[in-house]
Amino acid sequence: MDNPAPEKKPPVIETPPFDIDVAMKNAKFVQYLNEIPGIENSLDDVDAIKQRFETFQKKDTVSRGLQEFFKQQFELETENKLSPTELASVAKFIEDQVKNNPELISEFEGQLTRIKNGPAEIAALEKQVADVANVDLKNLQDEHGELLKRQADLKEKASDAIETRGDTWRGILEKQEKFPFLAKFAGKSLDKRQKSFENELKDIDEDIQANLEAQKEAGATKVALAEAKERYASMRQEILRNTPLAGEITRIAQAKAQEKLKSLIDPKAGLEKIEQGRKYLEKLIASRDSESGSGADYLNGETEETVRQRIDTAVEGVITGKIVETVKKLNFSDGASEKLAKSLEKFAEKVGAKDQGESRAFVVNILEGILAGKDGVEAEKGPKRLLIKRLIINLTK
Repeated sequence: MDNPAPEKKPPVIETPPFDIDVAMKNAKFVQYLNEIPGIENSLDDVDAIKQRFETFQKKDTVSRGLQEFFKQQFELETENKLSPTELASVAKFIEDQVKNNPELISEFEGQLTRIKNGPAEIAALEKQVADVANVDLKNLQDEHGELLKRQADLKEKASDAIETRGDTWRGILEKQEKFPFLAKFAGKSLDKRQKSFENELKDIDEDIQANLEAQKEAGATKVALAEAKERYASMRQEILRNTPLAGEITRIAQAKAQEKLKSLIDPKAGLEKIEQGRKYLEKLIASRDSESGSGADYLNGETEETVRQRIDTAVEGVITGKIVETVKKLNFSDGASEKLAKSLEKFAEKVGAKDQGESRAFVVNILEGILAGKDGVEAEKGPKRLLIKRLIINLTK
């Protein structure tokens, strides 16, 4: 029999020792060194120059990584993209740290790597959680209780069987001289029954152990998932809230979000845009309060309720104008009452954040104002007045 060929091991590639002269062939590196105060006194210090060179090599990657981090974060929170010009402060910050605080570059590199790997780690754990507990933890615990109950019942039956076996054997012994075959048959039957109990108890014991392991695995995986999410949120917040440059980027993102919200909820923007503004407001609030969010004040110091009230006021103003315009433009003719009811139907169903009852009351109030000539609107007279009164009656039924 031929001997198997020896397993080939990949060649070991040795990294050559750092050479200051080779590194200084890079003109940009020398230019960078030239901006570091007192560096000329360290040109014979291999470790110091090596550390500087490694930092120099990382800086562009770290700068791009941080810019992409801020760009993605605030696009996710505000739906606005930050331009290269708006992110220019990141590159300047990194250039300053390379000269004055080179250790920070390696810290950023590690943080960005962990943040990049975070979603994959969380997704893997979420899959594990889904796998183990589709078996819900509470169901496992309930099942465990049922198994213990079955185990206790079987033990009781097995005990009764042993006692029955003893009584039976005593009876058989008394009669064995007369019926010798009976002892052999009864003994086998009782042994078989006892064995059946023992096997079933063994199966239940194994089920109980498997159940406990499943509970343990499900619980541990859920804990690991929660910890991974917390780590991921914490890593993002470390950059978003504790990095000096984050404040400037956040202010830019805040200003853009505030401007977008302001334009959306302007009454002149129209009803559709205002409702988009309502959704945008809720998104900004959720982003602000998210564990992995920036915590940016997108509402410019206003409370949530104040902004919501502004949106409601804008919606009501636009709808009031539309209802007044609809009534004034309505031509009195056959079917006019039906046309009027149909044109106001959508407003009677939903006005901004109001429910149907509140919406109907709002429309009725506007129609009554038209009849009374409120808010500078000329009071409606003539046949249309009767149609409006009838519509009010129908809306208040």
